[in-house]
Amino acid sequence: MSKPSLNEWMLNPCPINRADPDALAARLAGYFAASTMTTEDGSTLAMWTRSLPTALPPVDSVVLADDDGQSPADRMTGKYKHDLIVVRWDVLAAHLGARLVQRGNRYYVDPGDFPEEATRVALGQPIRRRVQDRSDLHEVLHRVLPRVSKDPAVDQKIHDLREVAVVVMADPSEEFDWQHIEDVPLRLEVHDRMVVVLVGRVGERIAHTVQPWAPLLPTN
Repeated sequence: MSKPSLNEWMLNPCPINRADPDALAARLAGYFAASTMTTEDGSTLAMWTRSLPTALPPVDSVVLADDDGQSPADRMTGKYKHDLIVVRWDVLAAHLGARLVQRGNRYYVDPGDFPEEATRVALGQPIRRRVQDRSDLHEVLHRVLPRVSKDPAVDQKIHDLREVAVVVMADPSEEFDWQHIEDVPLRLEVHDRMVVVLVGRVGERIAHTVQPWAPLLPTN
């Protein structure tokens, strides 16, 4: 069985293991018992979200998710206004010092101890991941369509044809800042009845295509 992507893991956290008394104790104390994700290289991650008092498991790195000002709907979709920052456990532990309280095999952190943006950036690095499958490509398509439809050549094509097919192409070896995927560099190729959106550094070699194509409808 393949390992879940980071996005899948964020949206579908593992249920509490009732055989883990420390996780149960955390829940009873009003803390979110964070789950563990194992990445393809064998390292482990857990997520600390600003608004949640969290009991972290012992992991290699922690994902810091600042949900300040986010709606519940945004939280459910895993979309954040701020970058998700990955910090090595030893670096985070050194930063928190005595504020990181160990109880059993869990480490308790509170919203008031969540690092501010400048500190987060200094401690770690933003999550970057690849466009790995069709669902990723559809997400890219959804988020870049507003930019595509505003292009003058595309707008003229929509005006002429009333509907234009759109295909997105991305190099699966390139890593993107997923929180700001709608802002990545784009190159548009306007053809007779379709628009090709080249995402990132796709050049002469077309590496990945998303289908089915999405229609661009008139904006007025």
